[in-house]
Amino acid sequence: MAEVKKFVEPMFAEMRRFVTLENVTFQGLDNIPQQNRITKAERKLQMSFEAVLSKALHETVKKPSLGKFYMLSGGHTYEVENNQAYFEGYNFADPEEQTFVLNISAARDVNEHKGYMRFVIPISRNFWIHNLHSSAIQTERSLWLGLLIFPFDDGEVHVFTVTDVQDKQQYMVIEPQYEVTKETLFRIHYAVATGLGLITGTAYFGEAYLLVSSSMEFISFDAISYYSLRETVRSQYMTFTTNMYWVEMLLKEGNYNRYALGMVTDENGEVKRGLVDWVYNETYGQIVYNMYKYPEFARAAIILIDGTDKALDYQAAMYAVALETLCTKLKEIYGMSFDGIINNDQGTWTRIRKPMTKIFRERCGMYEIDKLLEDRIANRIPNLNEISNNDKFNLVIERLGLRKMVSDDEAIRQRNNLLHGNLVDKTSDDSTDFDDMYYYSLVLHRLCTAILFKYGGYKGYLVNNAVLMDRKVACERREPVLIEI
Repeated sequence: MAEVKKFVEPMFAEMRRFVTLENVTFQGLDNIPQQNRITKAERKLQMSFEAVLSKALHETVKKPSLGKFYMLSGGHTYEVENNQAYFEGYNFADPEEQTFVLNISAARDVNEHKGYMRFVIPISRNFWIHNLHSSAIQTERSLWLGLLIFPFDDGEVHVFTVTDVQDKQQYMVIEPQYEVTKETLFRIHYAVATGLGLITGTAYFGEAYLLVSSSMEFISFDAISYYSLRETVRSQYMTFTTNMYWVEMLLKEGNYNRYALGMVTDENGEVKRGLVDWVYNETYGQIVYNMYKYPEFARAAIILIDGTDKALDYQAAMYAVALETLCTKLKEIYGMSFDGIINNDQGTWTRIRKPMTKIFRERCGMYEIDKLLEDRIANRIPNLNEISNNDKFNLVIERLGLRKMVSDDEAIRQRNNLLHGNLVDKTSDDSTDFDDMYYYSLVLHRLCTAILFKYGGYKGYLVNNAVLMDRKVACERREPVLIEI
């Protein structure tokens, strides 16, 4: 595919203008000096001024968060909604002149409307270039690799990275190729962030500039707004990588997993370059679209990414939740229903259940059981024949076509213990509680990730972190360090 032309210099100029607003006046924010200057701080806008703390000023700044007000500058009006701003940096007991700092988390241009939009997020680097197959963009200054193209309901969405040479800041730009509303753009961003985060280990949030234009060229702008987002999320577990040198390095540092070196090196001990291929457009496009179409998938993905730096007690329970979320949604998507423990095709269970219920109610009457308690138990009788959640999850995974390993079955069986804070089965005679929780966390994380990749159409290898992280039980089974799905 030939490079795609993108105009970005006007965008950078508009963003620089916005974060250095001069002669700002306020409506709906009383008792503060006018003609202020807005500046950019980390994940917020700021305005500071010097003043003596008067009684009137005290009434304004003492609130933990402010009500809605407006900022006016250069013919533009920006709305700051309720609870999106607060003051800091003052001392109630100081009678002298002091510094007051107004922090603003979101400022929406009142001219923001449905149109062609860019969602521009500051990032530290292009984090997908080595793992995802991408195209190129041509800007006014240079050629940039990393263009990703996603199919959405109303057309394509382009995602690319570009650097503002003047500020030396790199940005991820999300650009639907059709007119959207702010609400739709936020949904697209969340899908892109969680989908790319699942593949690369980094889901970029932090903060964003939303620019609206009447033209797909984005040479001029009708509106620019600023939004502070949740913190960027980075995974401690890399489930997909094309970097076999990294895999080799970790295997060489292990005590039990060195046997797995044969999978990533040849007979001469050289790393097999190209063993794991890029994720291509049809796959990462589908993974991201699934996040957009099914919010449950995005919720599970963010649990998988964000949970990796939590204490192991939390990790394992979070991944158990993610597994239930995914399997429950897939059951709905596939329209699956499950036979009971006793097959009812011939009405066998019905013939058992009806007299069982009748006898139960008769005995309750005989022993004068409270009617409310009787009904509560009687209502449970029809569910006695249901298969367990673990069996349901296994049937859903089988319907998906994902091949499970012994460790997957073990982790699924431990799911209920993990959810309710109970101790899990020991993985070996000499394992500690830490060893057991760590092992089941790694397995559940891998299984949930594999489900999302598989439903996205991926065919290739994922990292088996239970081996890569040198877990004894996985290595004693000689599990592969790369699992093919």
